[in-house]
Amino acid sequence: MRTATPLLALLLLACSATLPAAENRYGDWRAADRELESLVDQLQQLLDAGRQARAGHPTFLDDLQALVDRYRQPRRTLLLEETLADGETRQAPAWTASGSAWRVSDGRLHSQVLPAPGGGGTQRERNVKLLIGILGELTGDGSGEGAAGASDVPAQLRTELAIDNAFALELTLERRGSGGEFAIGILQGASPASGYRLLHAADGRWQLERHRQGRAEPVASGAAGAGALDLGRAHRLLWQRRPDGRMTLAVDGEPVLEAQDRTYRDPFTGLLLVNRQGDWSVGEIALYAER
Repeated sequence: MRTATPLLALLLLACSATLPAAENRYGDWRAADRELESLVDQLQQLLDAGRQARAGHPTFLDDLQALVDRYRQPRRTLLLEETLADGETRQAPAWTASGSAWRVSDGRLHSQVLPAPGGGGTQRERNVKLLIGILGELTGDGSGEGAAGASDVPAQLRTELAIDNAFALELTLERRGSGGEFAIGILQGASPASGYRLLHAADGRWQLERHRQGRAEPVASGAAGAGALDLGRAHRLLWQRRPDGRMTLAVDGEPVLEAQDRTYRDPFTGLLLVNRQGDWSVGEIALYAER
């Protein structure tokens, strides 16, 4: 393996020069992604040069190529970037709100869907209200900007845009109260009744659902405790869908669930955020096409 030594030294030098610093682990995660992509590109260039110069054993070079391929990210095209810098949701990108109110403060979206005073009626009445809210989520019906203040009606926020079938969605989500349910939807068609929903359920599990004309079908469920959202802490979510229909969810860089579903092969048409119950905060949102 002596012939591999010069190339290996170059590879190690490239790694040490471009790896992100250990501090600020979650502060600028998109910058870390860009550095990783740059590192992979540099390693690929070194490997190509190494093959031409026969600077290493072919098996060694093949192993390094497999490692590079493992960490290579699909080329991304930015489709949506919501920084909330304008302090509202009516400007580009334009969001449509319904149900309970969303508010913007400190550069984050906030929503409270809490039991009404006095417990909100009987359990049956509370279940009916929750069902009405979910039906509104599926049909797109709502009151436009939502009612002011906390409410027991699910809060929905939707924006329409063309989304490639293969995508990457990045956002931060903070659970500000105990329990609760929060859903993120990638929509297909003229109404929100079809597409995929990523759901943080009341029991703390992550679930992936396929929605077809208002009918929810389970696709995958994370293990108990996987991707747990600590109270009062903003967590980074990365939901990816590959061209072959494979979908993954990572929370703070840790894999939570994986599934493959090719029911939908056409481009998607919108993004949906739904606070079904609880006190939630959403940070900066970025949506990419993966090509």
